[in-house]
Amino acid sequence: MTTETSLIKKQSEIHGKGIFASESIEKGQVFYNVPATFIYKNPASRHAYAGNGKYVCDEQVLNYVNHSCNPNSMFDSANLSLISLRDIPQGEEITVDYSLTEKNGSKVVCNCKSENCKGFFLRIERPIIGILGGIGPESSSEFYRRLIEKMQEKGVMSNTDYPHILINSIPAPELIFENPDISMYKEGLEYLEIAGVNFIVISCNTAYIFLEKLKEDLNIPVIDLRGEMQRHIEEKNIKSVSILGSQHTSRNLLNSKNIKIIEVSNIDSEKLNELILNYNVGKEKQESKEKLSYLIKKYAKESEAVVIACTELSTIAKESSLNFIDTMDILVQATINKYASLQNEAGGEIK
Repeated sequence: MTTETSLIKKQSEIHGKGIFASESIEKGQVFYNVPATFIYKNPASRHAYAGNGKYVCDEQVLNYVNHSCNPNSMFDSANLSLISLRDIPQGEEITVDYSLTEKNGSKVVCNCKSENCKGFFLRIERPIIGILGGIGPESSSEFYRRLIEKMQEKGVMSNTDYPHILINSIPAPELIFENPDISMYKEGLEYLEIAGVNFIVISCNTAYIFLEKLKEDLNIPVIDLRGEMQRHIEEKNIKSVSILGSQHTSRNLLNSKNIKIIEVSNIDSEKLNELILNYNVGKEKQESKEKLSYLIKKYAKESEAVVIACTELSTIAKESSLNFIDTMDILVQATINKYASLQNEAGGEIK
């Protein structure tokens, strides 16, 4: 078996000094094990990320193993060892794919000079979902519950299969009135970006009406419920909908030439606003269910489909047997799709 004594350190054509095989190494061979004393909780200037908050700083061997887009070895982060991917002749430099050990979006220029060199390597280790919630708190918790349930339906095997999620629950003012103050919403989004999330979903439907202003200072994507909602309705070939939500939401959340929007009366809009405000502070919960059921039945007669377009209303109607399109479910699925897309970019997969 090849050991670290059969590896030598010398000048590399790729970068600085590298590690070279002083004797031939067979394919599939574990030829180096990192000593446990080289495992740390914080990154050093040169390190390999081993997952679960562990960093390897190995000045003996690993720190000098250079990157290649066509590597001859791999770093097994679970067992903290180097394994050969093919036969390595004596004198060849040991290389690995840094894209498997660089944490969350580190982008580095590549100098490996291999035929398939990409020019850089980039790794998103595990995407972090940011949820801007708290408007209101109960509907935000309902969104989180549905997101986890949807993950369970896909088949999680253990707690480690769930996504990393950061929830920023903000005590922001409601957006159902004219000229609302959105400053706390912007601050909440910026807080999530600083915290290191890879994308954000807002668990307040009305906020999407102001999305362009809310995300103007962000450098990470925010899921857009408006596009997701339109796509969902068009895929079902629905030509007319009634949108039940706050007045802002009902009139501004959907704008499509292919879908006719049946306008909700001013009286019913006021009733919906009252439902939302009362439910958000824990008042008249049973009465809210009955009133919302009445409105769903009423507008189901006037359009092909009724859209529940406020997270509070989605929470009120969660146990209803009535037929309607729930935008919270659309938002949950869009979140899972985005997470899966980023997982695929990272070379992983969503369970």
